[in-house]
Amino acid sequence: MLLIDKSTEWEVKFTPPNNTLSLAIHNLPGRKFLGYGLWSVPKTDRNTATLLKLGFKSNEPVKSEPLPEEPKYPRIAVEGLKRKLMPFQELGVGYLEKVKGRGLLAFDMGLGKTITTLAWLWLHKEARPAVIVCPSSLKFNWKDEIQKTLPTAKIYVCQGKKPKLEALNFEFIIINYDILNGWLCFLSELHPGVVVADESQMCKEMNTGRTKALISLCGGVKYFIALSGTPMINKPYELFPTLHILDRLQFTKFWNFAFSFCGMKRTRYGWDYKGATNPEKLNEVLESGYMLRKTKEEVLKDLPAKFKTVLPVELRGGEYSKKEREFRDWLSNLQEKINYASMLTKIEYLKQAAMVSKMDAVFEWLDNFLESGKKIVVFGWHKECLDLLEERYGKMSVRIDGSTPTNKRGELVKKFQEDETVKMFIGNIKAAGVGLTLTAASTVAFCELGWTPGEMLQAEDRCHRISQKECVNVYYFVGRNTIEEKIMALLDGKMKLINKIIDGKEADEKSLLMKLLMDYGLKHTQEN
Repeated sequence: MLLIDKSTEWEVKFTPPNNTLSLAIHNLPGRKFLGYGLWSVPKTDRNTATLLKLGFKSNEPVKSEPLPEEPKYPRIAVEGLKRKLMPFQELGVGYLEKVKGRGLLAFDMGLGKTITTLAWLWLHKEARPAVIVCPSSLKFNWKDEIQKTLPTAKIYVCQGKKPKLEALNFEFIIINYDILNGWLCFLSELHPGVVVADESQMCKEMNTGRTKALISLCGGVKYFIALSGTPMINKPYELFPTLHILDRLQFTKFWNFAFSFCGMKRTRYGWDYKGATNPEKLNEVLESGYMLRKTKEEVLKDLPAKFKTVLPVELRGGEYSKKEREFRDWLSNLQEKINYASMLTKIEYLKQAAMVSKMDAVFEWLDNFLESGKKIVVFGWHKECLDLLEERYGKMSVRIDGSTPTNKRGELVKKFQEDETVKMFIGNIKAAGVGLTLTAASTVAFCELGWTPGEMLQAEDRCHRISQKECVNVYYFVGRNTIEEKIMALLDGKMKLINKIIDGKEADEKSLLMKLLMDYGLKHTQEN
């Protein structure tokens, strides 16, 4: 097995005939068959590396670079979107193409699973209607993302447990897991072209109602895309429902999967399948096409230093609407003179009512995030907000607000930074928004809004410090159709001015308050 240097090509000799070698050489670009056991092969780095790997020896010393790896999935740049994809997101589109629209995008949180999926859906307009199943806290975020990404789209967001005929003839139907069962027959009769399961780890038990409903919905659907930043490889049983939907022939019986990968064993309490066995083999199975995994560390060079997302969330109950009506009535009966302090008090009551009414959705989102095992910094404005957070997450959190003694703050910060059991920092925007370094987390969430852009920026940057090695993701939970939307719009507008250095000064609480009141219909601007 000899290579003879012919300047720009190799003359390849081997005897006796060998079908395996012949096939390998036949696949090399530019090869020519010259006769019995003799080939001509262009002398490229890849061809040379392949021949040496096959065991050929040269009559002259050969300097060969390591064989470059072929990309497993192509990058696909999607034309016509309102937003540009990052390189790894283009790879995600290529993955979905390669697996023919049936796969699990396991991107870390904040890496754009949504826009990657929408880009693929843009390429496949035949996959309509598209049904998107997600947690209730993300329904309106999906609607916003579709509107920001696709040039045209007819979107319907399902609400309530009973189907509504008005949902007919929409391209994108967004529904949360909790009400899916009630809409199941209606959605099935629409014959969706694709089902997208966001936060698919929410369907991790085969016998739960939501999992059964998702499996039923996906029966006979050509395309199925699962999205999860936490596929839970350490608990393989949680992967089975997703794999079952992706490939029912390969993953037919849970018991077979459990014995192979879940350490299935009999105990005094029954069968235990919550262990893990053959993790390398399971990883091979997943990497064979069922899953594309991307972490922040892998794609750090493609990410901005800080990425902000507004998450519009639904309110629960009617308390906020009642409070807003009372506020409007009070505002309409104001006298000529304005008492700034009393107005601020009324506004704070309204902000607080919005916060309380959206906390169920916030908790749902935070619960999903914490399944990743990563740390998070969560800010609130009112004491009641911080109390609700601490009540739910007290065992895994530390808290700093205005009542925290100065000499205790360093100890609490150190605990968050160094103790692996502490996953959440709970802080007041004013009291904990400056002077602290919280780089153990790269995710910040705001349950409420402050009054000035500077306050929010300062709080965001508790994670965005010099020692931070990851892209920082910032999430703002904003109650739909509430005063929070108005405040967010005012803060965002002021921030754009500051960023462009147009006015050169910070917005103050009073100026934003007056604009907010005028937005509610106030005509009097004279103050006490």
